[in-house]
Amino acid sequence: MLIKVKLNSKGFVHHIFLPIIVIALIALVGIRVMTASHAAQIGTTYYVSSTGKDSNNGTSPSTSWQTIARVNSVHFNPGDSILFNGGDTFSGQIYFVPGESGTSTSPINISSYGTGKAVLSETGTNNGILAYDAAGISISNLNIVGSGAGNDTGSGLNFYNDDSNNTILNYVSVNNVTANGFKNGFLMGGGNGGSGFSNVTVNNSTFHDNQIAGLQTYGPTFNPASPTYVNQNVNVSKVTAYNNYGDSSITGTTWSGSGIVLGNSKNSKIYQSLAYNNGANCKSNACAVGIWAYDSTGDTIEYNQSYSNHTGGKVDGDGFDLDQNTSNSFIEYNYSHDNDGSGYLVFGESSNEAHKGNTIRFNISQNDARKNSYGAIELYGNVSGDSIYNNTVYITPSNGAKPSSFEAYLTGSGLTNVRNNILIATGGTYPVIVTGSTTTSTINFQSNDYYTFTAYWGTKTYNTISSWRSATGQEKLNGVSIGLTSNPKLNNAGGGGTIAGGYSPTQLTAYQPASGSPIKNSGINLTSVFGTNIGGVDYYKVTVPTTKGLSIGAAE
Repeated sequence: MLIKVKLNSKGFVHHIFLPIIVIALIALVGIRVMTASHAAQIGTTYYVSSTGKDSNNGTSPSTSWQTIARVNSVHFNPGDSILFNGGDTFSGQIYFVPGESGTSTSPINISSYGTGKAVLSETGTNNGILAYDAAGISISNLNIVGSGAGNDTGSGLNFYNDDSNNTILNYVSVNNVTANGFKNGFLMGGGNGGSGFSNVTVNNSTFHDNQIAGLQTYGPTFNPASPTYVNQNVNVSKVTAYNNYGDSSITGTTWSGSGIVLGNSKNSKIYQSLAYNNGANCKSNACAVGIWAYDSTGDTIEYNQSYSNHTGGKVDGDGFDLDQNTSNSFIEYNYSHDNDGSGYLVFGESSNEAHKGNTIRFNISQNDARKNSYGAIELYGNVSGDSIYNNTVYITPSNGAKPSSFEAYLTGSGLTNVRNNILIATGGTYPVIVTGSTTTSTINFQSNDYYTFTAYWGTKTYNTISSWRSATGQEKLNGVSIGLTSNPKLNNAGGGGTIAGGYSPTQLTAYQPASGSPIKNSGINLTSVFGTNIGGVDYYKVTVPTTKGLSIGAAE
Protein backbone atom coordinates (compact mmCIF):
# COMPACT_ATOMS: atom_id res chain seq x y z
CA MET A 1 0.00 0.00 0.00
CA LEU A 2 1.10 3.57 -0.69
CA ILE A 3 -0.56 5.24 2.26
CA LYS A 4 2.67 6.59 3.74
CA VAL A 5 3.58 8.30 0.49
CA LYS A 6 0.16 9.63 -0.25
CA LEU A 7 -0.13 12.13 2.57
CA ASN A 8 3.35 13.30 3.53
CA SER A 9 3.03 16.53 1.52
CA LYS A 10 -0.75 16.74 1.38
CA GLY A 11 -0.84 20.17 3.00
CA PHE A 12 1.53 21.95 0.68
CA VAL A 13 -0.50 22.42 -2.50
CA HIS A 14 -0.91 26.10 -1.81
CA HIS A 15 2.76 26.86 -2.32
CA ILE A 16 2.29 26.25 -6.04
CA PHE A 17 0.01 29.27 -6.25
CA LEU A 18 1.56 31.68 -3.73
CA PRO A 19 4.02 33.40 -6.10
CA ILE A 20 1.20 34.08 -8.57
CA ILE A 21 -1.02 35.42 -5.80
CA VAL A 22 1.67 37.71 -4.36
CA ILE A 23 2.59 39.21 -7.75
CA ALA A 24 -1.07 39.90 -8.53
CA LEU A 25 -1.66 41.40 -5.10
CA ILE A 26 1.25 43.80 -5.33
CA ALA A 27 -0.11 45.07 -8.62
CA LEU A 28 -3.60 45.48 -7.17
CA VAL A 29 -2.36 47.47 -4.19
CA GLY A 30 -0.72 49.91 -6.56
CA ILE A 31 -3.90 50.25 -8.62
CA ARG A 32 -6.01 50.99 -5.54
CA VAL A 33 -3.63 53.66 -4.26
CA MET A 34 -3.48 55.44 -7.62
CA THR A 35 -7.19 55.36 -8.49
CA ALA A 36 -8.96 55.79 -5.16
CA SER A 37 -11.20 58.79 -5.61
CA HIS A 38 -12.08 59.34 -1.99
CA ALA A 39 -12.21 57.62 1.38
CA ALA A 40 -15.65 56.26 2.16
CA GLN A 41 -17.33 57.49 5.29
CA ILE A 42 -17.86 55.06 8.15
CA GLY A 43 -21.27 53.47 7.97
CA THR A 44 -22.00 54.39 4.37
CA THR A 45 -24.00 51.97 2.22
CA TYR A 46 -23.18 51.78 -1.48
CA TYR A 47 -25.47 50.22 -4.11
CA VAL A 48 -24.43 48.61 -7.39
CA SER A 49 -26.91 47.80 -10.17
CA SER A 50 -26.63 46.82 -13.83
CA THR A 51 -28.73 49.88 -14.64
CA GLY A 52 -26.65 52.28 -12.53
CA LYS A 53 -23.88 54.67 -13.58
CA ASP A 54 -20.35 54.83 -12.23
CA SER A 55 -20.63 58.63 -12.22
CA ASN A 56 -23.36 58.39 -9.54
CA ASN A 57 -22.58 58.72 -5.85
CA GLY A 58 -23.77 55.13 -5.23
CA THR A 59 -25.46 55.89 -1.93
CA SER A 60 -29.02 54.90 -2.89
CA PRO A 61 -30.65 52.38 -5.26
CA SER A 62 -31.67 55.27 -7.53
CA THR A 63 -28.08 56.60 -7.68
CA SER A 64 -26.33 53.25 -7.83
CA TRP A 65 -22.96 52.47 -9.37
CA GLN A 66 -22.78 50.03 -12.27
CA THR A 67 -19.48 48.12 -12.15
CA ILE A 68 -17.07 46.32 -9.88
CA ALA A 69 -14.35 48.62 -11.25
CA ARG A 70 -16.14 51.52 -9.54
CA VAL A 71 -16.31 49.56 -6.31
CA ASN A 72 -12.56 48.92 -6.48
CA SER A 73 -11.85 52.65 -6.81
CA VAL A 74 -13.03 53.32 -3.25
CA HIS A 75 -11.21 52.69 0.03
CA PHE A 76 -13.79 51.26 2.44
CA ASN A 77 -13.88 51.69 6.21
CA PRO A 78 -15.46 49.85 9.15
CA GLY A 79 -19.24 49.76 8.89
CA ASP A 80 -19.42 50.42 5.15
CA SER A 81 -21.64 48.18 3.01
CA ILE A 82 -21.49 47.27 -0.68
CA LEU A 83 -24.82 45.91 -1.93
CA PHE A 84 -25.36 44.41 -5.38
CA ASN A 85 -28.79 44.26 -6.98
CA GLY A 86 -30.26 40.78 -6.66
CA GLY A 87 -30.55 38.89 -9.94
CA ASP A 88 -27.98 41.07 -11.74
CA THR A 89 -24.58 39.79 -12.89
CA PHE A 90 -21.38 41.79 -12.32
CA SER A 91 -18.05 40.96 -13.97
CA GLY A 92 -14.64 41.24 -12.36
CA GLN A 93 -12.81 40.76 -9.07
CA ILE A 94 -13.57 42.70 -5.90
CA TYR A 95 -10.44 43.27 -3.83
CA PHE A 96 -9.46 44.75 -0.49
CA VAL A 97 -5.93 45.94 0.23
CA PRO A 98 -3.80 46.25 3.39
CA GLY A 99 -5.35 48.69 5.82
CA GLU A 100 -8.80 48.27 4.33
CA SER A 101 -10.41 46.29 7.15
CA GLY A 102 -13.48 46.47 9.31
CA THR A 103 -13.92 45.11 12.81
CA SER A 104 -15.95 42.30 14.33
CA THR A 105 -18.55 44.79 15.55
CA SER A 106 -18.39 47.08 12.52
CA PRO A 107 -17.36 44.98 9.51
CA ILE A 108 -17.23 45.91 5.87
CA ASN A 109 -20.30 44.19 4.36
CA ILE A 110 -20.68 42.78 0.86
CA SER A 111 -24.13 41.41 0.04
CA SER A 112 -27.20 41.64 -2.24
CA TYR A 113 -30.24 43.89 -2.06
CA GLY A 114 -33.66 43.59 -3.64
CA THR A 115 -34.89 40.17 -4.78
CA GLY A 116 -32.61 37.15 -4.94
CA LYS A 117 -28.83 36.93 -5.01
CA ALA A 118 -26.51 38.96 -7.17
CA VAL A 119 -23.98 37.05 -9.29
CA LEU A 120 -20.31 38.01 -9.23
CA SER A 121 -18.80 36.57 -12.40
CA GLU A 122 -15.03 36.29 -12.78
CA THR A 123 -14.50 35.29 -16.41
CA GLY A 124 -10.72 35.53 -16.35
CA THR A 125 -8.20 33.95 -13.98
CA ASN A 126 -8.65 36.11 -10.88
CA ASN A 127 -10.57 35.63 -7.65
CA GLY A 128 -14.21 36.49 -7.10
CA ILE A 129 -13.45 38.40 -3.88
CA LEU A 130 -9.89 38.92 -2.65
CA ALA A 131 -8.86 40.26 0.76
CA TYR A 132 -5.10 40.86 0.93
CA ASP A 133 -3.86 41.56 4.46
CA ALA A 134 -7.41 42.63 5.25
CA ALA A 135 -10.20 41.28 7.47
CA GLY A 136 -13.21 42.50 9.44
CA ILE A 137 -15.25 41.56 6.39
CA SER A 138 -18.74 40.05 6.12
CA ILE A 139 -19.87 38.45 2.84
CA SER A 140 -23.41 37.13 2.39
CA ASN A 141 -26.16 36.28 -0.09
CA LEU A 142 -24.05 36.08 -3.24
CA ASN A 143 -23.38 33.64 -6.06
CA ILE A 144 -19.74 33.78 -7.13
CA VAL A 145 -18.98 32.11 -10.45
CA GLY A 146 -15.60 31.49 -12.05
CA SER A 147 -14.59 30.61 -15.58
CA GLY A 148 -14.51 26.89 -14.81
CA ALA A 149 -12.48 24.42 -12.77
CA GLY A 150 -9.18 24.02 -14.54
CA ASN A 151 -9.50 27.40 -16.26
CA ASP A 152 -9.65 29.88 -13.37
CA THR A 153 -6.50 29.96 -11.23
CA GLY A 154 -8.19 32.13 -8.61
CA SER A 155 -10.61 31.32 -5.80
CA GLY A 156 -14.21 32.30 -5.27
CA LEU A 157 -13.23 33.88 -1.98
CA ASN A 158 -9.54 34.34 -1.19
CA PHE A 159 -8.23 35.66 2.14
CA TYR A 160 -4.42 35.95 2.20
CA ASN A 161 -2.21 37.40 4.95
CA ASP A 162 1.55 37.80 4.48
CA ASP A 163 2.07 40.63 6.98
CA SER A 164 5.67 40.60 8.24
CA ASN A 165 4.74 41.15 11.89
CA ASN A 166 3.12 37.76 12.68
CA THR A 167 -0.27 39.49 12.63
CA ILE A 168 -3.46 37.53 13.16
CA LEU A 169 -6.26 39.45 11.46
CA ASN A 170 -9.60 39.27 13.24
CA TYR A 171 -13.06 38.42 11.93
CA VAL A 172 -14.31 37.05 8.65
CA SER A 173 -17.94 36.02 8.13
CA VAL A 174 -19.31 34.20 5.07
CA ASN A 175 -23.00 33.28 5.01
CA ASN A 176 -25.33 31.97 2.29
CA VAL A 177 -22.71 32.16 -0.45
CA THR A 178 -22.15 29.80 -3.38
CA ALA A 179 -18.79 29.65 -5.18
CA ASN A 180 -18.08 27.42 -8.16
CA GLY A 181 -15.86 27.24 -11.23
CA PHE A 182 -12.58 28.23 -9.51
CA LYS A 183 -9.33 26.64 -8.40
CA ASN A 184 -10.77 26.76 -4.86
CA GLY A 185 -14.21 27.80 -3.74
CA PHE A 186 -12.94 29.34 -0.48
CA LEU A 187 -9.23 29.77 0.30
CA MET A 188 -7.74 31.27 3.46
CA GLY A 189 -4.23 31.27 4.82
CA GLY A 190 -0.97 32.89 5.78
CA GLY A 191 2.24 32.99 3.81
CA ASN A 192 4.63 34.66 6.22
CA GLY A 193 5.59 33.42 9.69
CA GLY A 194 2.69 33.52 12.13
CA SER A 195 0.40 35.81 10.14
CA GLY A 196 -3.11 34.52 9.51
CA PHE A 197 -6.75 34.88 10.53
CA SER A 198 -8.95 34.31 13.58
CA ASN A 199 -12.63 34.38 14.47
CA VAL A 200 -13.77 33.09 11.08
CA THR A 201 -17.27 31.78 10.31
CA VAL A 202 -18.37 30.11 7.09
CA ASN A 203 -22.04 29.17 7.36
CA ASN A 204 -24.85 27.88 5.17
CA SER A 205 -22.72 28.04 2.02
CA THR A 206 -21.97 25.77 -0.94
CA PHE A 207 -18.69 25.21 -2.80
CA HIS A 208 -18.94 22.97 -5.83
CA ASP A 209 -17.32 22.19 -9.16
CA ASN A 210 -13.98 23.68 -8.17
CA GLN A 211 -10.68 22.01 -8.95
CA ILE A 212 -8.48 21.81 -5.83
CA ALA A 213 -10.94 22.13 -2.93
CA GLY A 214 -14.35 23.39 -2.00
CA LEU A 215 -13.02 25.10 1.12
CA GLN A 216 -9.51 25.06 2.52
CA THR A 217 -7.29 26.89 4.99
CA TYR A 218 -3.49 26.64 4.95
CA GLY A 219 -0.32 28.07 6.43
CA PRO A 220 3.47 28.06 6.09
CA THR A 221 5.42 24.81 6.10
CA PHE A 222 4.78 23.16 9.47
CA ASN A 223 7.59 23.24 12.02
CA PRO A 224 6.88 20.64 14.76
CA ALA A 225 9.40 22.29 17.08
CA SER A 226 7.60 25.64 16.84
CA PRO A 227 4.12 25.31 15.31
CA THR A 228 2.33 28.52 14.37
CA TYR A 229 -1.33 27.55 13.61
CA VAL A 230 -2.11 30.70 11.65
CA ASN A 231 -5.84 29.98 11.25
CA GLN A 232 -7.55 30.13 14.62
CA ASN A 233 -11.17 29.65 15.68
CA VAL A 234 -12.39 28.88 12.16
CA ASN A 235 -15.98 27.64 12.33
CA VAL A 236 -17.43 25.89 9.29
CA SER A 237 -21.11 25.00 9.70
CA LYS A 238 -23.84 23.76 7.36
CA VAL A 239 -21.48 23.93 4.40
CA THR A 240 -21.91 21.67 1.37
CA ALA A 241 -18.89 20.76 -0.78
CA TYR A 242 -19.38 18.55 -3.81
CA ASN A 243 -18.03 17.83 -7.30
CA ASN A 244 -14.61 19.32 -6.50
CA TYR A 245 -12.94 16.78 -8.75
CA GLY A 246 -9.21 17.45 -8.49
CA ASP A 247 -6.48 18.07 -11.05
CA SER A 248 -5.37 15.10 -13.15
CA SER A 249 -2.20 16.92 -14.24
CA ILE A 250 -0.75 17.09 -10.71
CA THR A 251 1.81 14.40 -9.90
CA GLY A 252 4.00 13.51 -6.92
CA THR A 253 2.54 13.95 -3.44
CA THR A 254 0.41 17.06 -4.02
CA TRP A 255 -3.27 16.46 -3.31
CA SER A 256 -6.30 17.88 -5.06
CA GLY A 257 -10.06 17.38 -5.09
CA SER A 258 -11.07 17.67 -1.42
CA GLY A 259 -14.33 18.96 0.01
CA ILE A 260 -13.57 20.81 3.28
CA VAL A 261 -10.01 21.12 4.62
CA LEU A 262 -8.65 22.75 7.78
CA GLY A 263 -4.90 23.24 7.37
CA ASN A 264 -2.63 24.90 9.94
CA SER A 265 -5.60 25.57 12.21
CA LYS A 266 -6.20 25.77 15.94
CA ASN A 267 -9.40 25.34 17.95
CA SER A 268 -11.48 25.20 14.78
CA LYS A 269 -14.62 23.25 13.90
CA ILE A 270 -16.44 21.66 10.98
CA TYR A 271 -20.06 21.15 12.03
CA GLN A 272 -23.21 19.74 10.38
CA SER A 273 -21.63 19.89 6.94
CA LEU A 274 -21.79 17.68 3.87
CA ALA A 275 -19.08 16.54 1.44
CA TYR A 276 -19.66 14.20 -1.48
CA ASN A 277 -18.45 13.23 -4.94
CA ASN A 278 -15.08 14.94 -4.60
CA GLY A 279 -11.66 13.85 -5.86
CA ALA A 280 -12.36 11.67 -8.90
CA ASN A 281 -9.80 13.39 -11.16
CA CYS A 282 -6.86 13.25 -8.72
CA LYS A 283 -4.24 10.76 -9.91
CA SER A 284 -1.21 11.72 -7.79
CA ASN A 285 0.30 9.88 -4.84
CA ALA A 286 -1.70 12.06 -2.42
CA CYS A 287 -5.33 12.59 -3.32
CA ALA A 288 -8.51 13.86 -1.73
CA VAL A 289 -10.66 13.53 1.39
CA GLY A 290 -14.23 14.70 1.91
CA ILE A 291 -13.60 16.44 5.26
CA TRP A 292 -10.22 16.58 7.02
CA ALA A 293 -7.57 18.49 8.96
CA TYR A 294 -3.76 18.59 8.86
CA ASP A 295 -0.98 20.52 10.67
CA SER A 296 -3.60 21.45 13.29
CA THR A 297 -4.42 21.22 16.96
CA GLY A 298 -7.61 21.33 19.02
CA ASP A 299 -9.89 20.95 15.99
CA THR A 300 -13.29 19.25 16.07
CA ILE A 301 -15.08 17.60 13.13
CA GLU A 302 -18.57 16.65 14.26
CA TYR A 303 -22.13 15.92 13.08
CA ASN A 304 -21.19 15.74 9.40
CA GLN A 305 -21.80 13.35 6.50
CA SER A 306 -19.13 12.49 3.94
CA TYR A 307 -19.86 10.03 1.17
CA SER A 308 -19.03 8.87 -2.36
CA ASN A 309 -15.69 10.65 -2.35
CA HIS A 310 -13.32 9.24 -4.91
CA THR A 311 -9.77 8.94 -6.10
CA GLY A 312 -8.54 8.54 -9.65
CA GLY A 313 -5.35 6.93 -8.35
CA LYS A 314 -4.20 4.36 -5.84
CA VAL A 315 -4.64 6.42 -2.68
CA ASP A 316 -7.19 8.37 -0.62
CA GLY A 317 -10.79 9.08 -1.56
CA ASP A 318 -11.51 9.03 2.19
CA GLY A 319 -14.54 10.29 4.08
CA PHE A 320 -12.82 11.90 7.09
CA ASP A 321 -9.19 12.31 8.12
CA LEU A 322 -6.98 13.64 10.90
CA ASP A 323 -3.77 13.93 8.96
CA GLN A 324 -0.09 14.74 9.49
CA ASN A 325 0.97 16.81 12.50
CA THR A 326 -2.52 16.97 14.01
CA SER A 327 -2.94 16.77 17.78
CA ASN A 328 -5.66 16.81 20.44
CA SER A 329 -8.43 16.85 17.83
CA PHE A 330 -11.75 15.03 17.45
CA ILE A 331 -13.75 13.30 14.75
CA GLU A 332 -17.10 12.55 16.39
CA TYR A 333 -20.80 11.95 15.62
CA ASN A 334 -20.23 11.65 11.87
CA TYR A 335 -21.59 9.36 9.16
CA SER A 336 -19.37 8.15 6.31
CA HIS A 337 -20.40 5.79 3.56
CA ASP A 338 -19.53 4.54 0.09
CA ASN A 339 -16.15 6.26 -0.11
CA ASP A 340 -13.35 4.89 -2.28
CA GLY A 341 -10.98 5.18 0.66
CA SER A 342 -11.33 4.86 4.40
CA GLY A 343 -14.32 6.22 6.22
CA TYR A 344 -12.02 7.49 8.97
CA LEU A 345 -8.29 7.88 8.36
CA VAL A 346 -5.70 8.72 11.01
CA PHE A 347 -2.24 9.43 9.59
CA GLY A 348 0.98 10.41 11.34
CA GLU A 349 4.06 11.49 9.45
CA SER A 350 7.00 9.25 10.36
CA SER A 351 9.58 12.04 10.73
CA ASN A 352 8.22 13.59 13.95
CA GLU A 353 5.97 13.05 17.00
CA ALA A 354 3.51 15.86 16.23
CA HIS A 355 0.52 13.56 15.57
CA LYS A 356 -0.84 12.58 18.99
CA GLY A 357 -3.75 12.61 21.39
CA ASN A 358 -6.55 12.49 18.81
CA THR A 359 -9.97 10.88 19.25
CA ILE A 360 -12.32 9.09 16.82
CA ARG A 361 -15.60 8.40 18.62
CA PHE A 362 -19.34 7.74 18.13
CA ASN A 363 -19.09 7.65 14.33
CA ILE A 364 -20.80 5.36 11.82
CA SER A 365 -19.20 3.89 8.69
CA GLN A 366 -21.14 1.98 6.05
CA ASN A 367 -19.46 0.34 3.06
CA ASP A 368 -16.37 2.53 2.92
CA ALA A 369 -13.03 1.35 1.49
CA ARG A 370 -14.53 0.53 -1.91
CA LYS A 371 -11.16 0.90 -3.67
CA ASN A 372 -7.49 0.11 -3.03
CA SER A 373 -8.00 -2.24 -0.03
CA TYR A 374 -8.29 0.14 2.91
CA GLY A 375 -9.80 -0.27 6.34
CA ALA A 376 -13.07 1.54 7.02
CA ILE A 377 -11.13 2.86 10.02
CA GLU A 378 -7.48 3.20 9.01
CA LEU A 379 -4.53 4.11 11.25
CA TYR A 380 -1.14 4.61 9.63
CA GLY A 381 2.28 5.91 10.58
CA ASN A 382 3.62 7.70 13.63
CA VAL A 383 0.39 7.85 15.60
CA SER A 384 0.68 8.06 19.39
CA GLY A 385 -1.85 8.16 22.18
CA ASP A 386 -4.97 8.20 20.01
CA SER A 387 -8.35 6.88 21.17
CA ILE A 388 -10.75 5.03 18.87
CA TYR A 389 -13.97 4.18 20.70
CA ASN A 390 -17.70 3.58 20.33
CA ASN A 391 -17.77 3.60 16.55
CA THR A 392 -19.94 1.34 14.38
CA VAL A 393 -18.55 -0.09 11.13
CA TYR A 394 -20.36 -2.17 8.51
CA ILE A 395 -18.39 -3.49 5.55
CA THR A 396 -19.18 -5.70 2.57
CA PRO A 397 -16.89 -7.07 -0.19
CA SER A 398 -15.98 -4.74 -3.05
CA ASN A 399 -14.96 -5.68 -6.58
CA GLY A 400 -11.25 -5.15 -7.10
CA ALA A 401 -10.49 -4.37 -3.44
CA LYS A 402 -10.10 -6.15 -0.11
CA PRO A 403 -11.72 -3.85 2.43
CA SER A 404 -11.61 -4.43 6.17
CA SER A 405 -13.43 -2.93 9.12
CA PHE A 406 -10.25 -1.81 10.86
CA GLU A 407 -6.64 -1.64 9.68
CA ALA A 408 -3.51 -0.35 11.39
CA TYR A 409 0.16 0.05 10.61
CA LEU A 410 1.68 2.05 13.44
CA THR A 411 5.27 3.17 13.95
CA GLY A 412 4.80 5.53 16.90
CA SER A 413 5.83 4.77 20.46
CA GLY A 414 2.63 5.80 22.25
CA LEU A 415 -0.31 3.48 22.91
CA THR A 416 -3.49 3.81 20.81
CA ASN A 417 -6.60 2.31 22.42
CA VAL A 418 -9.41 0.76 20.37
CA ARG A 419 -12.45 0.17 22.61
CA ASN A 420 -16.20 -0.44 22.46
CA ASN A 421 -16.43 -0.50 18.65
CA ILE A 422 -18.77 -2.62 16.53
CA LEU A 423 -16.83 -4.08 13.58
CA ILE A 424 -19.18 -5.90 11.21
CA ALA A 425 -17.33 -7.66 8.38
CA THR A 426 -19.48 -9.57 5.91
CA GLY A 427 -18.77 -11.77 2.91
CA GLY A 428 -15.33 -12.90 4.04
CA THR A 429 -13.92 -9.41 4.68
CA TYR A 430 -11.61 -8.95 7.67
CA PRO A 431 -12.74 -7.11 10.78
CA VAL A 432 -9.13 -6.52 11.93
CA ILE A 433 -5.84 -6.17 10.05
CA VAL A 434 -2.78 -5.07 12.02
CA THR A 435 0.57 -5.25 10.26
CA GLY A 436 4.10 -3.84 10.25
CA SER A 437 5.93 -3.13 13.48
CA THR A 438 2.74 -2.68 15.50
CA THR A 439 2.85 -4.46 18.86
CA THR A 440 0.78 -4.64 22.03
CA SER A 441 2.73 -1.60 23.23
CA THR A 442 1.38 0.55 20.37
CA ILE A 443 -2.23 -0.68 19.98
CA ASN A 444 -4.71 -2.12 22.45
CA PHE A 445 -8.10 -3.68 21.58
CA GLN A 446 -10.63 -3.94 24.42
CA SER A 447 -14.36 -4.70 24.55
CA ASN A 448 -15.09 -4.56 20.82
CA ASP A 449 -17.74 -6.64 19.06
CA TYR A 450 -16.40 -8.45 15.96
CA TYR A 451 -19.01 -9.92 13.63
CA THR A 452 -17.76 -12.12 12.10
CA PHE A 453 -14.29 -12.67 13.57
CA THR A 454 -11.00 -12.97 11.73
CA ALA A 455 -7.85 -11.08 12.70
CA TYR A 456 -4.75 -10.74 10.55
CA TRP A 457 -1.99 -9.81 12.99
CA GLY A 458 1.54 -9.31 11.72
CA THR A 459 1.94 -12.30 9.43
CA LYS A 460 -0.56 -14.60 11.10
CA THR A 461 -4.30 -15.11 10.77
CA TYR A 462 -6.47 -15.89 13.81
CA ASN A 463 -9.92 -17.30 13.18
CA THR A 464 -11.13 -17.21 16.79
CA ILE A 465 -11.03 -14.45 19.34
CA SER A 466 -9.67 -16.86 21.96
CA SER A 467 -6.63 -17.80 19.87
CA TRP A 468 -6.00 -14.11 19.15
CA ARG A 469 -6.21 -13.27 22.86
CA SER A 470 -3.78 -16.04 23.79
CA ALA A 471 -1.23 -15.10 21.14
CA THR A 472 -1.35 -11.30 21.38
CA GLY A 473 -2.84 -10.35 24.74
CA GLN A 474 -5.61 -8.37 23.05
CA GLU A 475 -9.19 -8.20 24.36
CA LYS A 476 -8.26 -8.50 28.01
CA LEU A 477 -8.86 -6.19 30.96
CA ASN A 478 -6.94 -6.85 34.16
CA GLY A 479 -6.29 -10.38 32.95
CA VAL A 480 -9.97 -11.09 32.26
CA SER A 481 -11.07 -12.01 28.74
CA ILE A 482 -13.47 -9.46 27.21
CA GLY A 483 -14.83 -8.62 23.76
CA LEU A 484 -17.67 -10.14 21.78
CA THR A 485 -18.12 -11.99 18.50
CA SER A 486 -21.91 -11.65 18.53
CA ASN A 487 -24.44 -10.39 16.03
CA PRO A 488 -25.04 -6.88 17.43
CA LYS A 489 -28.66 -7.02 16.21
CA LEU A 490 -28.85 -3.52 14.81
CA ASN A 491 -32.10 -2.29 13.27
CA ASN A 492 -30.93 -2.53 9.66
CA ALA A 493 -27.14 -2.66 9.34
CA GLY A 494 -26.16 -1.81 5.79
CA GLY A 495 -29.40 0.09 5.18
CA GLY A 496 -28.33 3.57 6.23
CA GLY A 497 -28.28 5.05 2.73
CA THR A 498 -27.77 8.76 2.17
CA ILE A 499 -29.43 11.11 4.63
CA ALA A 500 -30.48 14.69 4.06
CA GLY A 501 -27.94 17.25 5.23
CA GLY A 502 -24.87 16.61 7.30
CA TYR A 503 -26.57 15.12 10.34
CA SER A 504 -30.02 13.63 10.88
CA PRO A 505 -30.28 10.89 13.51
CA THR A 506 -33.98 10.33 12.80
CA GLN A 507 -33.01 9.24 9.27
CA LEU A 508 -30.24 6.90 10.41
CA THR A 509 -32.05 4.52 12.73
CA ALA A 510 -30.45 1.56 10.89
CA TYR A 511 -27.54 1.55 13.36
CA GLN A 512 -29.47 1.67 16.60
CA PRO A 513 -29.59 -1.61 18.54
CA ALA A 514 -32.80 -3.63 18.23
CA SER A 515 -34.54 -5.35 21.12
CA GLY A 516 -32.39 -8.07 22.59
CA SER A 517 -29.11 -6.72 21.23
CA PRO A 518 -26.11 -8.15 23.13
CA ILE A 519 -24.14 -4.92 22.86
CA LYS A 520 -26.44 -3.04 25.25
CA ASN A 521 -24.47 -2.05 28.38
CA SER A 522 -21.79 -4.62 27.46
CA GLY A 523 -18.85 -2.30 26.94
CA ILE A 524 -16.30 -0.78 29.27
CA ASN A 525 -17.40 2.40 31.00
CA LEU A 526 -14.46 4.49 29.87
CA THR A 527 -15.16 7.23 32.38
CA SER A 528 -15.25 5.14 35.53
CA VAL A 529 -12.52 2.68 34.49
CA PHE A 530 -10.03 4.93 32.69
CA GLY A 531 -11.17 8.46 33.55
CA THR A 532 -11.95 9.25 29.90
CA ASN A 533 -14.17 12.22 29.15
CA ILE A 534 -16.42 10.60 26.54
CA GLY A 535 -18.31 13.75 25.55
CA GLY A 536 -21.65 13.13 27.24
CA VAL A 537 -23.72 11.80 24.31
CA ASP A 538 -23.71 9.15 21.58
CA TYR A 539 -24.26 9.67 17.82
CA TYR A 540 -28.00 10.05 18.44
CA LYS A 541 -27.43 12.65 21.19
CA VAL A 542 -28.56 10.17 23.84
CA THR A 543 -26.83 10.71 27.18
CA VAL A 544 -24.14 8.10 27.86
CA PRO A 545 -23.64 6.70 31.38
CA THR A 546 -20.59 7.50 33.47
CA THR A 547 -20.94 4.77 36.12
CA LYS A 548 -22.43 1.64 34.51
CA GLY A 549 -21.36 -0.23 31.39
CA LEU A 550 -21.51 1.62 28.08
CA SER A 551 -23.15 0.01 25.11
CA ILE A 552 -20.75 -1.03 22.37
CA GLY A 553 -20.91 1.02 19.17
CA ALA A 554 -22.14 4.50 18.26
CA ALA A 555 -25.60 4.14 19.82
CA GLU A 556 -26.24 3.92 23.54
